Parts: sequence; structure tokens; C-alpha cells
Amino acid sequence: MTQVPLDLIETLSLKIHSGIRFSYIFPSDAVIPKGRRHLLLKFGWRDLISKGLVERRLLDDVKVTTIFNEKQACVLFF
Repeated sequence: MTQVPLDLIETLSLKIHSGIRFSYIFPSDAVIPKGRRHLLLKFGWRDLISKGLVERRLLDDVKVTTIFNEKQACVLFF
């Protein structure tokens, strides 16, 4: 994605608080929308990172391929 999706933060936070680990990678030139910092504070994102429940990375170039149908999916990182 070229922009960090704000509409996923609440949903992801609820799942992570229930014990699910979450990792994500964004390209270093990703667009960070206004209001992101406030949302992350609201849902305790920094605490989730410090507890190891959220892992995040920024890379210069993110190469990903996805293959999926109605029942299965595959994500490939290069």
C-alpha cells in the first residue's frame, strides 16, 4: 500500500489486545495520513509494540506478490 490505512487500526487493535500477534511492512515512502498518531495513542499501539504483539518495519523497497481465490491465499515476499 502507498498509504497507511487508518480504518484498520481499531479493528487490528481489538484483535491484538485479544492476543493475536501482528507484523507489517511498509515502504519508506508510504504516505502517513493526518490523525494517525492520535489513533495509535488512543488504542495503545506503543504498548502493543513494547509487549512484542506488534512488529513493524519500513523498507526502501517492498516487493510482494499475492495469489488468492475464494478459499485460499498466498503471500510471497521477495
